[in-house]
Amino acid sequence: MRRTSCLMWLLPVGSRLLAGLLPNCPPVPLARAAEVPHLAAPRHLLATAVPAPPPAPLPALYAIPGLLGSRGYLPERANIPVIYRPHPLPLAFSRLRVVAHVRRYAGQVGPYQATVQLAWRRPDSVAGICHLGWPMRLLHLGTDRHRPYPGRTVLTIVQGEPARAAGTWRLTGWPGPLLTGTWVEARGHRYPLRLREDYTGAVPYDIERLVLQGGKSVAWADDPRDTRVPHQYQEYLHLLGVAGRRPALRRWQAPPLVMRRRQLLAAYERERTYAGIEVRLNDHHLLSYQASYLADPYGGRPQPGVKSFLVDLVSGRQLTLASQLRPGYNRPLRRLLTRHLLADPPGDRDVPWKWLAETRPGTEPLVELPLGVPESLTDEDLLLTDDGLEATFSSYTAFTHRYVPSVTTLVPYAELRLLVRPGTPLARMLRARGL
Repeated sequence: MRRTSCLMWLLPVGSRLLAGLLPNCPPVPLARAAEVPHLAAPRHLLATAVPAPPPAPLPALYAIPGLLGSRGYLPERANIPVIYRPHPLPLAFSRLRVVAHVRRYAGQVGPYQATVQLAWRRPDSVAGICHLGWPMRLLHLGTDRHRPYPGRTVLTIVQGEPARAAGTWRLTGWPGPLLTGTWVEARGHRYPLRLREDYTGAVPYDIERLVLQGGKSVAWADDPRDTRVPHQYQEYLHLLGVAGRRPALRRWQAPPLVMRRRQLLAAYERERTYAGIEVRLNDHHLLSYQASYLADPYGGRPQPGVKSFLVDLVSGRQLTLASQLRPGYNRPLRRLLTRHLLADPPGDRDVPWKWLAETRPGTEPLVELPLGVPESLTDEDLLLTDDGLEATFSSYTAFTHRYVPSVTTLVPYAELRLLVRPGTPLARMLRARGL
């Protein structure tokens, strides 16, 4: 599959188009047919027949804002082995499944007001963030799988950069409408915590997935002995409650199941493609997310791509990052990104930076912003997160002759605030956080 064909269904059609999957995801392990559960148990595939393709092309496939948490979650969520089959599997859909629950809480943690966002796929995978006090402190929470606590949920907490331990949250029961428990600080102090489910300034959602699998692969004509079964993995956001019915947010709501199937079928590449969304900010009426994409073609190199989006939850409009920053932000922002890249380079300290090698004598050595071409899909990105402004640089533009995976760096909001345009949604969020 070509990069240009990806763009035809990844780029926005109107404002209803998003798709993606994680770049740089590890290769999916191979499996024999006898070891693949849904070959031995057909009940994992829907018994209903796949709808016939419509006579006219459908709108391009899209996904909408998805998971809160780490980029590393998506390969684990996809969990699609490479199936080998003497003859192609019938083309069929998997069941529509919820793969990530996301909940938001507000209330009291000891003497502090706090808002908390938690996401999980199973009991040992709870993770999230906590906005604590004013001026706001940002805590990162996660389940410690190596320290089981029978009968209760215990979250390890870290804060700051570099990360420092801030104790544990020992919750009473499983996260439900009410979140109660005890915060045991790293120094041993104990504080009660009591929070209720609350979505003020945010949107409630679950993440659902749909997989289309089967049929002859594009490699069949060139190599009939290649019996790998193609598939297409796609995630959707299901807005919950009133948020899913608001006219302003209707275009971000997942389509009905019948439409999802028709879109997947119309966009099926007969290769192996993955599409997912990662929400990075869902607070103070701002939603920032990253659409990532990966095509794993037969006999070719993986083709990754990412693209970021920023949505005003009040109006439902898509915002540009430039609209949130002061005029002339380009050079000061490049200085901030350059400083963070040089302070924490990837891998070895002796990294051959391409932008340093190409700097002309007498000019300031600054990395270019990873904005890319507005209407193209690249593996570079610039987006807002809970922590600050995150920039991802492709190995082809950041480094000279040695292949290094794409590098990501972060400019905290405390450093970015001088570049923020007054009166914008981003400025209002920083003011509410005490910045």
